[in-house]
Amino acid sequence: MKLFDIQKYIRKNPSAGCELIRSCDGFFTFAVVVPMLNENDNAESFFSNLLQAITTAEDEKILVAAVVNCHKNSPEEYKKDNFLLLERLRKNEFKIPNLAIFDHTSDGKTLKNGVGEARKIGMDHVLNLFDFKDFENSVICSLDADTIISNDYFSRIRQGMNQNKSCGALTFNVKHQLDAINPEAIKQYEEYMQSYRTGLEYANSPYAFFTVGSAFAVRASAYIYAGGMRKLKAGEDFYFLQSAVKSSGVKHFPQVTVQPSARFSPRVPFGTGTALQAITENAKEFIPFPQFAFEALKNVISAAEEDKLISPQKYLESISPESRAFFKQHNFETDWQKVTGNMPQKQLPSAFLLHWFDGLKTLQFLKYMVSKYC
Repeated sequence: MKLFDIQKYIRKNPSAGCELIRSCDGFFTFAVVVPMLNENDNAESFFSNLLQAITTAEDEKILVAAVVNCHKNSPEEYKKDNFLLLERLRKNEFKIPNLAIFDHTSDGKTLKNGVGEARKIGMDHVLNLFDFKDFENSVICSLDADTIISNDYFSRIRQGMNQNKSCGALTFNVKHQLDAINPEAIKQYEEYMQSYRTGLEYANSPYAFFTVGSAFAVRASAYIYAGGMRKLKAGEDFYFLQSAVKSSGVKHFPQVTVQPSARFSPRVPFGTGTALQAITENAKEFIPFPQFAFEALKNVISAAEEDKLISPQKYLESISPESRAFFKQHNFETDWQKVTGNMPQKQLPSAFLLHWFDGLKTLQFLKYMVSKYC
């Protein structure tokens, strides 16, 4: 990556500043960014687990960026909890060797956009602490503060990055921690997530990975190519990874497994916590998409060949009437001409998958097929 591109991104996204405790000289090779809101009770177990993994990774220089944040309208108990955690972090009670502390709880420092903004603050800042000459091998890990990782977490990520040098980001397996209160809800939700990922993989979709905030790592260069983290209250991981697919590629790497908590959470409008709560309290079912929907998806992807994508009409003639109805409803004919312009013919298939039929459109397609034909 060119130095100019790095400096340009950093100028456009200046650091919010932090308090830095460090025990090593030189540049870091890994940075773990953790948004923290009302996490004081979980902090001991989280940092203890993380410290074991850091201690095991002797060949890496690892920074932990704790972004302690809230909204100005967050409940007072959340703010009090955050202040208690900040005090403990400043004393380095958890013995993290290299720790960046971001206070976005004090007056005038609260956030407007929630967890996505918190993630972005930490990720943007750590770019300054990597070697600009080695951005391809500098890695940002996204974790949630309720997540358990294995002792070989960092070595396995390094292995994955080395095995997939042309890929900008890795996503991991997700296995939620067992919870005696809602084990059936966890099982149902995980089956839904797993069936969705494997269905996309079967259909040869480039979006066949888990979009969970605690389950990905990204090269510093790929982070910039993707435009940085999104400032969203929820779903920031989904939209960031979708952009990373388009700019540098994302690979599912099952050799790493993360274990988020299965707790309910009112802090974000959707996601794992709200899904589990809906299953448990509202008897909502997360039913996997039927196989015929993935068959239809596989057909529209396999039909995306150079000779058929020359014109939108020719492509539409090559897919089923049921799929064609979705494409027409979503203005494919008009949009496709705008997307391609004077693009060389050999680039049409990748343009189709990466710029028009992206991760969000894929999900919409599957939902459409179920609603109309199931």
